[in-house]
Amino acid sequence: MRKLLIGLLILGGVIAAIAVIKRRSGSSIDEWDSFAADDVYAQASKTTAKATDAVKDAAAKATDATKDAATTATKAVKDAAAKATDAAKGAATTATKAAKDTTTKATDAAKDAAAKATDAAKDA
Repeated sequence: MRKLLIGLLILGGVIAAIAVIKRRSGSSIDEWDSFAADDVYAQASKTTAKATDAVKDAAAKATDATKDAATTATKAVKDAAAKATDAAKGAATTATKAAKDTTTKATDAAKDAAAKATDAAKDA
């Protein structure tokens, strides 16, 4: 039963399309949207089409603005990450240098203390 209903709907759509094509086949492209003398419905307002175009334009502009904002944000994040990486490298380098200096000073102090202790032991 479902297949029959679907088939009838498709067949009806095809018949309607053929009727429209036959009816409009004698007209030129400029007259495609014009109504025949026996049409009882008024022609649709062009305001709707203009409003639709305006909405499409606004959506396109909003999409472009969103893409630009995303690109700018991505660039800012990349720059911030690069700066943070550079700062971390600088801090690590500074900490390493400080540790080396401290180790050198401690080693020198230990050598001096050992030398003094050796001298004191010799004198005693």
